[in-house]
Amino acid sequence: MFYLSKIEHTLRLPPHLLRLPLNEAIKLELENVFLDKVIANLGLCISIYDIKEIEGGFVYPGEGASTHTVKFRLVVFRPFVGEIIAAKLKESDANGLRLSLGFFEDIYVPSHLLPSPSRSEPDPYGRYEVKWIWEFGDTKYVIDGLDEIKFRVLSVNYPSIPIEQAEGSKPFAPMVINIEDPHIVDVDGKFYSARHILIPVGGRPFIRDISGSEYAIDSDAALDLPSKPEKIAICWWWIHCLGISWHLQWSSKRGACLEKVGVKMTKNGAIEVDEYSGTAVPYTRAVGDVADKINLTPVALMEGGALAKAFFLAEPTNTSV
Repeated sequence: MFYLSKIEHTLRLPPHLLRLPLNEAIKLELENVFLDKVIANLGLCISIYDIKEIEGGFVYPGEGASTHTVKFRLVVFRPFVGEIIAAKLKESDANGLRLSLGFFEDIYVPSHLLPSPSRSEPDPYGRYEVKWIWEFGDTKYVIDGLDEIKFRVLSVNYPSIPIEQAEGSKPFAPMVINIEDPHIVDVDGKFYSARHILIPVGGRPFIRDISGSEYAIDSDAALDLPSKPEKIAICWWWIHCLGISWHLQWSSKRGACLEKVGVKMTKNGAIEVDEYSGTAVPYTRAVGDVADKINLTPVALMEGGALAKAFFLAEPTNTSV
């Protein structure tokens, strides 16, 4: 959560600080420059830990302050992905909760990540826009600022400084912490959330450059024919080879990335799954040709139907074939 960062900085020491010992004066000026500021990709500056080296002290023509180059260590707050942190409620609205660590208040918990079932209602005391209530059996727990709330860090973002902000908008947050949850997916740095996330992985048919290919059409075009042809020749082995080619292409490009996040792959590049289509990564399932199952359309349809039953009817179905 906290790090020591060594920094080199050149500063001007205001004349009114010259009455103090040099180290003390420079520390005061460093605190004025850095404390409670966010340095992109470094974190929130908490305190000056120590000063390692001071050079310079020159007074340049036309200036009434001395210039120094300082090497010092800074305590910064930068939580790592996966870290569990305890915070207190800062505010709540219909979109969810905003948490505070006391010195940092830009931690957001969207409503769909609250304990289920939870509901919101107007706060009769007016401390928050709404108050959230977690219903556990016959007991109702009000999520308020009295108890600590523990969360797992999904990401730490450093948004670009806006040129202007709309009237009435919240103050700009130069560092934002998002919490981790299986209902959030990161797509090129942009986060999407939903109760269930489907990532369709597939390939497009293609026609090889061989003699006579100018007379061929792929399976997509065949479905769009305006009328039934009098004669048609279907090259089965060609279609089969297309499937193998796509599968190997998918394996080489995606397999290494999936293994990095814990997905186990077979030697032929398929995803290892259990009898309920579950992968080695919690909350993540794989169905269809990408899984280590029989690669036939009826099997994929059966797996998809079983997944829908598990998600929406609470009926886990064994898909071993």
